[in-house]
Amino acid sequence: MHREDVMRIMSLYDFPRYYDLAFSFRDTHHETQVFDECFRRFSKISVRRVLELGSGTSPHLEAWEKRGIEYVGLDTSRVMLGYARKRARNLGMIATFLKDDMKNFHLTRPVDFAYTMLGSLFVKTTSDLRSHFRSVARALNPRGLYFLDWCVNFQWKEAAPVQHWTVRKEKVRIRMKFESEVLSRVGQMVRNTLTAGVKRCWQTTVPRVGGGCSNCLSSRVPSARRRSRQV
Repeated sequence: MHREDVMRIMSLYDFPRYYDLAFSFRDTHHETQVFDECFRRFSKISVRRVLELGSGTSPHLEAWEKRGIEYVGLDTSRVMLGYARKRARNLGMIATFLKDDMKNFHLTRPVDFAYTMLGSLFVKTTSDLRSHFRSVARALNPRGLYFLDWCVNFQWKEAAPVQHWTVRKEKVRIRMKFESEVLSRVGQMVRNTLTAGVKRCWQTTVPRVGGGCSNCLSSRVPSARRRSRQV
């Protein structure tokens, strides 16, 4: 029989392993190749130290380690940072992880490249956005680059279509749903909601007729909602 376990949490970001699995379809090798091409085309300085804003689980750590590049991750989630810190230790990699707000932060040492992935530029006002850019400018060495992924929206007539995907990995099935609601077209404010349905199988069993296994723990992870100002 299936047991239902209700997770009383604030957001999906409190469960970094599930978050990591949910986005495991990402080709981080290709993404870092895109970074390499940006360095080749646009960087006027050698890239030896990078900063990821809204770093989450830090999925590019291994790629940076192979390139001999020093990594700095910045996020507001202590749980995510702890997960990423453990990942760096497992790689034998020296990395820096900072719990701070991307709207206003300071680094003790500058970086040569900064990047924000998956539209993770979370600001609510023009003042917040300007403060963010000032913080990034302080963090970068002269002629350093800032890379923004999926943070610019040119179409504000309607919200993006709802996205669904399912990941089956490491005896876990995760069904994801991503919704984007336009709150203000004038202010370019949207609310993104990410919902995950998680089913864990803790031992290998023979699937029953009709699918599923006899030893599963099903959980519903409440929506993770964030408002963001897109530029």
